Amino acid sequence: MRSQIQSSCSDVSISAMQHYTDTNIMGLGIGSTQVVGAVYNDYPDIWAFIWTSETGMVLLQDLLPAAVSPLWSHLASAYGINDLGQIVGLCDRGVYNRAFIMSPVYPSFDLYEAMPGVAGEVNQISVSNVTPGTRVYFCWSAQSGGRLIPGCDATVNALQLESPEIAGSAVADGNGVATLKGKVPRKYAGDTLLFQAVVPGECTISNLVVQKFE
Repeated sequence: MRSQIQSSCSDVSISAMQHYTDTNIMGLGIGSTQVVGAVYNDYPDIWAFIWTSETGMVLLQDLLPAAVSPLWSHLASAYGINDLGQIVGLCDRGVYNRAFIMSPVYPSFDLYEAMPGVAGEVNQISVSNVTPGTRVYFCWSAQSGGRLIPGCDATVNALQLESPEIAGSAVADGNGVATLKGKVPRKYAGDTLLFQAVVPGECTISNLVVQKFE
């Protein structure tokens, strides 16, 4: 799982936490400058957090990408954090818990919304600030979450998409722009889709784009 610090999952703010007037706070893991743990009233009202001197206490749920998969919708506790900012903990899935690792991601080039953003028509989606001649793969999913990039270490980068599919690829021109064109099926009219581009050989990713199609 990678969080959006940017982050992804394999990502309630400080102001939203003010209703925790009778709150219990457990610091379960300490990094060089950060503390992680859990804040709770009564089960199941328990949430994983990270604390730094700059931000104060922030729930990990707020660091997840938009439209996150229900699989990662309740990060209940965080038990450790390393010097790379990777956090391990437990995700509450009702009848059972699932271990997670949340890692920072580092977008290095720009992805733009698909145009015209209409299902049933040919759309084009582009990236910029890519090394000319580089092949870029355009991925999509209906939910955010996390997926390792083949051949890339988890500490380097990862996609912020849950079970991503490859829409296609394109080679960046002399201006560092790569564009993919294709028809978006009509069945996606009214749906929100997520897009992210990746250069596997460089372990680099774009920003995450969340877009609702007409």
